[in-house]
Amino acid sequence: ALFRSLLGELATDAQKFAAFYHFVFFVARERGQRNLSVAAALEGWRFLLADGRFALLAQWCEFVGGARADAKGISEDTWCQVLDFAHAVNQAGGLDG
Repeated sequence: ALFRSLLGELATDAQKFAAFYHFVFFVARERGQRNLSVAAALEGWRFLLADGRFALLAQWCEFVGGARADAKGISEDTWCQVLDFAHAVNQAGGLDG
C-alpha cells in the first residue's frame, strides 16, 4: 500500500518527483564516486523518465550511450539538467514544437 501511494504521489506531484529524481543520483553512484557511471545513468533515466516523462528518452539514451560511452561518468549537474531538458522538450511538444 505504501509503495502504491508513493508511486501515485510521484506521478502527480512534480516537486516530489524532482526530489526523488535527485535522490536517485546519490544512491545510484558507486561508493566513493562523485559521478554516476554512464551505464547507471542510462538505467536510471530509462526507469525514471519512461512513460511519457521525456519524449526523447530513446534518442537521448542512444546519444549518451554512443557519444559518451567512454566518458568518466555523468555529473550531478548533468543529471539535474536532463530533467529540466525533459520538461522543456515535453512542454514544447518535442523538438519540432
